[in-house]
Amino acid sequence: MTAAAAGVELATPAWLAAVRDAVEAEAADPRWEGLQFSFAERLVAVPAALSGAGDEVGFTCTLQEGEVHFVATPSDEVEFAQRVEYDAARELAGQVYDDGAVGGASLKERFAAEGRIVTTGARSEAAAAFWLAVHNRLAPLTVVPHTTTTTNTPASAWEV
Repeated sequence: MTAAAAGVELATPAWLAAVRDAVEAEAADPRWEGLQFSFAERLVAVPAALSGAGDEVGFTCTLQEGEVHFVATPSDEVEFAQRVEYDAARELAGQVYDDGAVGGASLKERFAAEGRIVTTGARSEAAAAFWLAVHNRLAPLTVVPHTTTTTNTPASAWEV
């Protein structure tokens, strides 16, 4: 059984590898033919036990002409970027969303209003749908710790 099949803890190197694998698997779906984008995600205030070196973990991903380029370092030179506080990511990571992410929309909006999720740039509706599909591939595999500094823990979060 692979690490991804067994579950991976949010913000760990194994989780970044699972993100890359999910992106590559989703990009192979013919419905995304012609989709192009660049995206970066930066998780901040990550516990040192997870991040290893510092308090940030992230990645940059581009999809160009059907080719995925993924590096485990966030870049500011992308079309769309997200900076997410680790505790906010914890609450969102284990949830699978319907089209449009209705279940998490109010929570994401609250986190944005609180400055816990900051986005820059813009993405197309197709790119948003792609990342929703990637998120939903990862959600059942992502293990989130039980403790939090926030008040809302997702009911669907994995327990190991």
